[in-house]
Amino acid sequence: MKNINKLVWVSLLSSIGLWAITTGSVLAVNDEPHADGWAPSEWGPDDKAGAVNRTTPAMVLKAVKLVKRGKVATLGKVYQQDAPAFGSRGWRLTIPGLPTGGPFGDQALVYNDEYLSTEIGQIGTQFDGPGHIGVITSKGMFFYNGRYLEDPDVGTYGLGPLGVEHVAKIGFVCRGILLDAVALRGGPLPIPKETSHSDPGIITDDDIKEMIRRQGIDPI
Repeated sequence: MKNINKLVWVSLLSSIGLWAITTGSVLAVNDEPHADGWAPSEWGPDDKAGAVNRTTPAMVLKAVKLVKRGKVATLGKVYQQDAPAFGSRGWRLTIPGLPTGGPFGDQALVYNDEYLSTEIGQIGTQFDGPGHIGVITSKGMFFYNGRYLEDPDVGTYGLGPLGVEHVAKIGFVCRGILLDAVALRGGPLPIPKETSHSDPGIITDDDIKEMIRRQGIDPI
């Protein structure tokens, strides 16, 4: 019985040791945010939006004056199954049954529903909010403007003061540069298959320089 107890304790201690090793990186801390005064931001300790505060009415008016031809360019990427994605993330939309339900009533009503399986981060067009990137410090997980994931108003069903909705309330209206990679390559680019400059779907820094030169917008 004593040997069994010893075996149990050895197994338990081994498990604790293994857990400590495998989670050692989680316990590492970086106190630069405290030492270097990362918070409060230049917009004060209560700010939740960040750099979008630079979108002032004066900047909006200045940006609008740059419009010459009134052409519209779609910046968003259509969500689709073969969209470029980070790592093994993916996007899959299916219609469960054609139709999903029905018929109902005298008019034989039918309907379709959608089933979506995806990670919404880094799928196609990406927009990061104040709660996207943080640093583990000795006081907790530090995020924008000195807020912590451990704060009571930050939760798994909404990041509260770190939510992207605070950025959206102000929005971005500013000058943009549209580079025509399709014209440069002589046609649509294929979906990248690897992170290599040799992949025809990858736009390189040399491509960007050449597009700037061809479009006559140097310097930006």
